[in-house]
Amino acid sequence: MPLNPGKIKSIAVIGPNADRELLGGYSGRPKFYTSLLEGIRSKVGDRVQVPYCEGCKNHRGRILEPRLVTPSQPEEDRKLIQEAVKVAQQADVSWWPSVQ
Repeated sequence: MPLNPGKIKSIAVIGPNADRELLGGYSGRPKFYTSLLEGIRSKVGDRVQVPYCEGCKNHRGRILEPRLVTPSQPEEDRKLIQEAVKVAQQADVSWWPSVQ
């Protein structure tokens, strides 16, 4: 996204996958990796605040062990969404990566 760090003070990053490693089950761990959140924070440095909020849960448990995965709890998600809205409203720019 073409943003001018000299004109904004904060970018809110919201979403359950923004601060996660999503590499796939067979990919192994690369030598260098960054999450979306880490990438934005490293790009803007100290010039721009980058608050993060999970916003909701995708699931509980480990993806690679499907028998241990359970759906998120709606009550918990509602609270996380309310928190995310507050964080987004306080920022100059909000980034909500889509959940796949």
